[in-house]
Amino acid sequence: MASLVDFMDCVTTQDTRRRIQAHSELVPFLSDPRSSLECEDYELDSLIEGLAAWVRSSNFKRENGASKVINKIFLRIVRRIDLRMNCGICLLGLCVVKSLTVQ
Repeated sequence: MASLVDFMDCVTTQDTRRRIQAHSELVPFLSDPRSSLECEDYELDSLIEGLAAWVRSSNFKRENGASKVINKIFLRIVRRIDLRMNCGICLLGLCVVKSLTVQ
């Protein structure tokens, strides 16, 4: 089974075709609750930075695809956190997504 790290090259590349391919593979990967999000902090940071570059791009497909992928990652992380913390985490996630789109 693939891991989140396997998508790193496609997410961080400047090649639009590879980014769109990464989106089409990442959405089903992140939708599968059995897929692993385990990775090192720096790897997750790089992945999020790559997705943030998509969000800031002028290409609508890339921007929309990145928003969907970030949303899926966020939802997977929130599901793993204790329910008592969800309100604070959701607000934090909204702030992060907002900051990505404003830059």
